[in-house]
Amino acid sequence: MKKILVCLILVMTQMSYGQQFLTAEQSDPKNFNWIKGFPPAKEDILSAIDGSFFNFPALRYSVCHMREFFPTVNVASAQENRYTWKTKLDQSIDNVTFTPLESKKTMTWKESLQKNYTDGIIVLHKGATKQKWNSCLDVCE
Repeated sequence: MKKILVCLILVMTQMSYGQQFLTAEQSDPKNFNWIKGFPPAKEDILSAIDGSFFNFPALRYSVCHMREFFPTVNVASAQENRYTWKTKLDQSIDNVTFTPLESKKTMTWKESLQKNYTDGIIVLHKGATKQKWNSCLDVCE
């Protein structure tokens, strides 16, 4: 029994070292057919019961469709004392470059969002929204 267990661990370790990870572009939910059609194909079903909705890359779809996995309720926003955001979009943020820690290669702001699998971000500066970027909007709506 111990020999079988050791062999299994070695095989699994070897498989994980050779594993190819999807890039942000490859794992974009638009590239998959999750929960489309009726009934959806068995391989395209994501479920909270078996946890498949929480596995990568399905998680990128699930965060925008959480209401399809768990019961939720709408909560009305306040009608008084509401905070409104000033918006002044600054497209020049895409021209910002930097060198990440432990790297010698410079990257742009936009490249960093892809590298980090960022589906949405809001930058606030002095109480105003400066930039919003969200590839998830098409999926969430």
